[in-house]
Order: sequence, then C-alpha cells, then structure tokens
Amino acid sequence: MKLKWSFLIFAIISMQLQAHENNSETKTAVSKKIGFKNIMVSLGPYKSINDALKNEKLISWNEELKLANAITTAFAASEIKSHFALTGNQLNVIEYNPTSINKTIVIIERNLLKHHHPSVLARVDLDKLGNQGYALLRQHNALFIVANSRIGRMYGAYELLRKAGFEWYNTSETCVPKRFTKDISSYETIQVPAIKYRGFWTFAKDPISEDYLLWLARNQFNLVGKTDEYLAKKLGFKVWAGTHSLIQEEFSKAGLFEKYPEWFTLYKGERLPVTAKGQYINPSFSNQEAAEYFSAQLIQRLQTGDLKHIDILNLWPTDKKNIRIDESDSARALGNFSDTLLYFYSIVAKKINEAHSIGGLNRKIILAGISYHYTMQAPENMISNSGLSKNNYLHIYYPSSRDWSTSISHELENSTDNMSLTTSINNWSNNTDFSTGFVDYNLKSNYAGIAITNHHNIAQDFDYYFQHNVDLYGYMHAVKVNPGPLELTNTLISRLCWKPNSEISAMLVKEKTEAYFSDKYGTWANHWHEIYDQMMLSVSNAKQIFETGSLSTVLFQNIYWSKPPYSKEDVTKLIPRFLEGGVQEIPNGYTNSMYKMNAANFMGLHESIRIQAELEKKWNVIISQVNDKSILNSMNNDIAWFKTTSSRYRLLKLCSDLEAQHLELDKVNQIKLSILKEVNFLSESRTITDFISPVNSKGFLWVVKKYVDSY
Repeated sequence: MKLKWSFLIFAIISMQLQAHENNSETKTAVSKKIGFKNIMVSLGPYKSINDALKNEKLISWNEELKLANAITTAFAASEIKSHFALTGNQLNVIEYNPTSINKTIVIIERNLLKHHHPSVLARVDLDKLGNQGYALLRQHNALFIVANSRIGRMYGAYELLRKAGFEWYNTSETCVPKRFTKDISSYETIQVPAIKYRGFWTFAKDPISEDYLLWLARNQFNLVGKTDEYLAKKLGFKVWAGTHSLIQEEFSKAGLFEKYPEWFTLYKGERLPVTAKGQYINPSFSNQEAAEYFSAQLIQRLQTGDLKHIDILNLWPTDKKNIRIDESDSARALGNFSDTLLYFYSIVAKKINEAHSIGGLNRKIILAGISYHYTMQAPENMISNSGLSKNNYLHIYYPSSRDWSTSISHELENSTDNMSLTTSINNWSNNTDFSTGFVDYNLKSNYAGIAITNHHNIAQDFDYYFQHNVDLYGYMHAVKVNPGPLELTNTLISRLCWKPNSEISAMLVKEKTEAYFSDKYGTWANHWHEIYDQMMLSVSNAKQIFETGSLSTVLFQNIYWSKPPYSKEDVTKLIPRFLEGGVQEIPNGYTNSMYKMNAANFMGLHESIRIQAELEKKWNVIISQVNDKSILNSMNNDIAWFKTTSSRYRLLKLCSDLEAQHLELDKVNQIKLSILKEVNFLSESRTITDFISPVNSKGFLWVVKKYVDSY
C-alpha cells in the first residue's frame, strides 16, 4: 500500500510540473531602451575611465586622496556602463558639465552638487549619509548619485543597477533584467547601512581573488581578509584579521617570563608562562605594564610589520574549556575573567588610538574583542571597560553553540543553549556601552557540507542583533566557488545589513526571498522554494546532531576524549532522544555529564532523513523536466549541497545503528560497509572543501573512520 501511495504522489508531482514544460524559462536579457544616454563623472587629472583605472596600482591610496576619488568614481561609472551594455544599451561616459545633464546619470561629488545643483542638495541631508551612504535623486530627466565619499558613490552605482533589475547571487553569474521602467523617479532612494561592517570572516593565506572581491562589493559588503591592498582600497574594504596567536606570539618571547613573571597568570600560587606553540595559558590581563608592552609591540607591527594592511584587528585570548583563570590580587580586584580582559583591551585600544592621533599610525585601527565561550560571561563592573567606546573598540559575539531550531532569541524555554547565549549577551549590553558585532556559524567545520540557510529565522535574528548596538556582522566560513543554497543566505544578509529603520525585517526577507527564487528558477520558483524550506526544516537540528552536546559527541566520545564521560548504559539511553527528537533533555556540551542536561525541542534524526529522502524524489522529478540550462545549473549546484547534507545525516543514523545491542556479525559488517560508502561519497564532495579559509572540514570523516575501526 505504501508503494502505491508513493507512486501516486510521484505521478501527481510529474503531472503538475509537466504543465510548465512549454513555458519560457530563459534568463537571457531582452534588449529594451533605458531612460539614460550618458554617465557623467569628474575624473580630475585623468582623461578617461581607462586612464584612471590604469593607475589603480600606482597611487598611494591613503595619501593621494584626489586620485583615489577619481579612480573609484571611474570604476563605478565603468560598472554602470558594462552592466547596461549586457542589455544592449550603450551609454557614453562624459566629463562633468552642469549645463548638459539631460538623460544622464550624474555621479557627483559634494562640492559640485553644492555649487551647481542646490535644488538637488536641498533634498538630502548629506551629514546623515555618513561615509558609506548615498542618495539617488532625480532632477528632470537626470539621475544624480550623491554621496560624501567615493565608496558611497560606488555603492550608489550598485543600488542603481539593483533597482534596474541586476543581481549578483554568485561570483560567476550576473542576473540581467529583461526590461526597464521608464519612470526615472522609481530609482530614487536614500540609503545608509544598518550595520557599518559587513561580510565574512576569512583567514586565507593567499589573497582573496578579484572576482570574489567584486562580488562582495556589488552586494555592498565591506569586510575582507587578506587581499591586494589596491583592490581593498578601491572597493572600500576594511581588512579584518587577527586570531588567538597574537597574544601568544608576543608573550612567549624568550626571556620575557623570567624577566617579568608578574606579567603572567598566577594559578594555585604559581606563575605560568605562555608557551610558543600549541594551547597556551593567557598572560595576566590585569597587569598594566604587560598591556603597555603588548600595545607597543602591536603598534609597531600595525605600522610597518605583518599587520600593516589591517583595519579591524581581532585580539583573542585562549577561551576554551579548562582555562586557567588568573588568581592574582590585581585580577581579583577587577572582577571576573571578562573584566580583566576588558581592562587589557582598554589599555591596548587607548594606546593604538593615541599612536594614530600623534602620527605613529597612518590609519585608524578598530580593536575587536571577543565573547566566545568563557568570555560569554558578562563583566561585573564598569571600571574595567571605561573608555573603550571612545577608542575605536568593537566587541564581537561568536554564538557558536546556538540552536538553529528557532531564531536565537525566540522560544527560549525550549532551548537552554539559546537561553544561555541571549542571557549573556543581554547582560553584556546592560553592563557596557560600546559597539558590538555578531558572527554566525552557518558553515563552521562541524557543519561542513550542510545547507544551513537559516532563511526562516534570519529576520528575527537580525532584529535581535539590531537591539544590541551592532556595528559588525559576518559569518563563517565563506564558500569559494559554489555556495549553492547559501546564495540565498548571502543575499538576505546583504540586504538586512542595509535595512532602512522604517522597513520591517520579515517583509524585506520575504520580498528578497521571492525575488531570489524568481530570478534563479523562473517558472519553477515555487517548487524550488518549497524544497529549500523543507531542507532547512530538516537541518534545523544541526546543533543537536553535529555540535557540542550532540549525537555526534555521544557516538564518538571514545575518539574525542581520553576518558569518555558516558557509560555504555548512558549511550543506550541518549541515542533514542536524538533519533526521536521533540522535547528532550540532552547533554550539556561543555560539562559532558549525565548530571548536567540541556532542554531542547528539535526534529529527530529519523524525521530529518525521511524529509530529505522525499525531497530527493521531488527534485529528481523537477530536474527531469527543466529545459533551461541556466536554471538546471542552479538546481544542480543546490543539489550538490542537498546530497551532501543527506549523506551526513544518513552517516549518523548508521553509526547509531552500530550501537544497537546484540547485533550479529554479518549485520555489523553490513552497517560498516554502508558507513564507508557514505564516507567515500563525502570525501569526494566539492561542498566539503569549497572554502576560502583553510578550514579542516574533513576532520569528521577521520573521526568516523576511527569509530568504524573500533568495531
């Protein structure tokens, strides 16, 4: 009977989709005339766009500001020209002339606007645009791109293109509009970013490619890792770098511990040195001299050393389980560990700011602190962090243990993890006054190959972030070639980071999500949208299946820990909770004890696998009927992620099956062969290693192999 029903459902889907067969699925641009003939710019000493762009590698971007302005303006004009050319509209780039602006896009500087177009200037408060905002304003048959900075004008150019119908969902494809509105006023807008710094956390050793940087800029992102300096400057990027190693590198130098033992953590009556390699013990963050020493070393590296291109500098301590907390009198006087760390940050931030003010640094540096694990504990007093808000300090939260079943701030009664995170963040906000940032973990190594788009909850997540003085948003890890369904995530992040205060986040997400599916999947948009929705529902339990305190940690405890915390009886009790889901008590990921459990309400592994199997039937029906190569390519890129996702879930089910009692040897060997089949498939999947950062995303495969070998 089940077989008959499955066949009937399959047949109905086929009949429904067959109706689309004769519909047009093409995304090829239809050449329609737009309301503009020219792009007007002021290029200073340069005679043409090409002349300006040829000098982008030759100028000093920090000092030759007029040339920098001309080059980025030329680039913005070239982007408008080349994009409209894709639609058959050839626009001329001409030198600025205030008397001849009919049917012209005018990319204009503030001083020219003031002198020649006061009626346009009267319509916008330039001071409110800041250094990234822009205004697109109509005057008769002309459209002015107005901003205070060259980067604002570049963003304005991209907004013009977006309003014309262009989109950039990935690095290799431009969504080209088929027709244009004749109403120039429809392009009008005034925009400022809702979040100052936007992008991805990347730590690649090699410079990020120009294609990827261009994709980021077109989506109005401005955070990047290592890259060519001229590209970062031209496109308005802030270079964001720095890891746990900075503190280790400076405090592990030979002879430092012997000369200044009071600079180091006092633990159980003994001073502990900072080792040069591996896991290290933090120095004494409550020691002023130690902080001043570190500041001097850091300033030198920022000015002339290995950090000379960095704009936003992460300063991360050791922040893991079993951390050694400084017990010195100075540390106790300040408060808890977060208090001592903020005291250290306050001295470093002040010294860096002073160095810039007296010319010792050629640029402003934003010091970025961290709340990750132990540092999620809010500070106890305001003394430790006084002055940080005045010294270009940014405190970033890394909620790596979040539960994806709901938004980070909703239904907290069913999620101990999210309750703990939001309680900590709220306490931080109550005790501090500095700007914050948030970094999400859609693609941390534990989630490699899993399509966590989070499009169901992202609006509520951002509404929560907006409540906390957020100035930075990013996620890790950035995909290099094929983001697949994460193209939707990237698109929503891009738009939410520029959300006007008057716009409702949920409405913006709904609008952009519908546009995404329409642009990429044409007449198949609704069907593919449903697949995305169901796939995200099926992985909403990723935290409970793959992260700390998850099914994975229970199954593979013998590999993760030298002394496994759970008995065989414990494992037998716990596994069904993950398989069945619903309201459950599951292990706390950091205590690893049956006596400390977390409340959770999540989809069980069995249900995830069922949904994913049904979705595979549906997408096979769909792709068998799609004729458009572009749409089919987009679907296949998604399917590569969907298949990897399903494989990772099946793999955990198979490992759970091995834990069943009284299995015969033949059954054990059969399960082991099935596990190795999934492992081999995942080893070859492009989604597992397709990252810009050198992430060890195959580590889970090694763990599974070790697990199988133990049987």
